[in-house]
Amino acid sequence: MTPEETSALIRVLDRAFDTDPILGSLLSEKKHRARAATALHRAAVNYAVRFGVLEIAAEGAGVALWLPPGREHLTFPRMLQTGFVPLALELGWALPRLLKIDHVLTQMHTTHAPEKHWYLFFLAVDPAAHGKGIGGALLEQGVVRAEAQGLPVYLETQTEQNVRFYTRRGFVVKEEKTIAPGLTNWALRRG
Repeated sequence: MTPEETSALIRVLDRAFDTDPILGSLLSEKKHRARAATALHRAAVNYAVRFGVLEIAAEGAGVALWLPPGREHLTFPRMLQTGFVPLALELGWALPRLLKIDHVLTQMHTTHAPEKHWYLFFLAVDPAAHGKGIGGALLEQGVVRAEAQGLPVYLETQTEQNVRFYTRRGFVVKEEKTIAPGLTNWALRRG
């Protein structure tokens, strides 16, 4: 991907996750939260390009970042290689709180998908393109790939509206858990 294409995908992720509950719980100031989101999305795209699968739909209006079996958990060495340090610097004092949240998410992930599986790291559709089937099509691509390999798909969301989106597409809520004050995580799985 060219730097321009990468930047365009990061902007889609930024717009799609503008009200991300995790970052919102960590950073109250909008500009600070936006900088942290951009750092997170840049690192996530880099991570998926290097260690996973990045799928783009509808001329860049949607993107799915997948981590394949055996690489479905983020590791510290890989995070260092793909640019998570700027995110840590941007978070500053909020980093320890994020690490506590991540610890709970990792425990849920390990509990509900202990075997090899595909992990949906991010699924984003530009808000201007919502309702056109882009997210469902991107999700279906990954589900078909996993099913062809006889593997389940695992994901999590912190947005109740997203729970409905995924359950309509065959995912089952495995656990709903408050992971921080005012912040709920849903662990979902298909297969």
